[in-house]
Amino acid sequence: MLEFVRIQKAFPLYVRRVALPGTGARLRAVHLSDLHLEDGFSEGWLRRLVARVNAAEPDIVCFTGDFTCRKAEFTSASRACAILRRIEAPVLAVEGNHDFLGGAAGKAAELMWESGFVVLENSALTLDIQNSRIQVLGLRSLYRGDDAFEHLPLPDSQALRICLAHEPGWANRLPAGYADAILSGHTHGGQLAAGGAEKFWMPKYWDGFSRGVYETDAGTLVVSAGLGESGPRVRLSMPREFGVLTWGSDE
Repeated sequence: MLEFVRIQKAFPLYVRRVALPGTGARLRAVHLSDLHLEDGFSEGWLRRLVARVNAAEPDIVCFTGDFTCRKAEFTSASRACAILRRIEAPVLAVEGNHDFLGGAAGKAAELMWESGFVVLENSALTLDIQNSRIQVLGLRSLYRGDDAFEHLPLPDSQALRICLAHEPGWANRLPAGYADAILSGHTHGGQLAAGGAEKFWMPKYWDGFSRGVYETDAGTLVVSAGLGESGPRVRLSMPREFGVLTWGSDE
């Protein structure tokens, strides 16, 4: 497994490129997380993000939750959705804790559907891409309590299995070998990553997985530092992150 991080000066975010082991399938996926959209979001920044996604030419885009910031009915939502609909590849998504807490229950999912995302809620979708069988499994947020564990989707042993789970703590709660890759967000990499302060910011269910790639019994875990903020609207020494994940490639 190869993994490196670099900064793009023209567009201030980290690009994390990870070559992952799998079943012999060939796939390129963009991993996005934690947009935390609300009134006052930058339309120009979101357009540039969409342009970067399309320039990466992914087969699929995986969004691992927190589309909103507990304000799903922000007045500029339709403009954000219109911009995101310009993503050319299929977008598979799950909800994060901000997408149903604070009175936003169900509305964030509606906005994601309006944006052209396919929202998976303890369900799975199987795709045929480049003659490879790809299964994307989407899990509910652990903040839903016992409901998160009801009717977990069954992995397909004949497919490359990619699990979308907002909280990285899912990796400690899934059966061994559940997926080839588990993609998460939620942590923002600590968001305030200066002088060790990130450890005090970390949210529930981060389970020690702050940012990057981890080998777990359930599968290879990739945790994104995300694209937005919650609480204070600032990041200290923790840039926004854009992931490009490949299977069966020399990248």
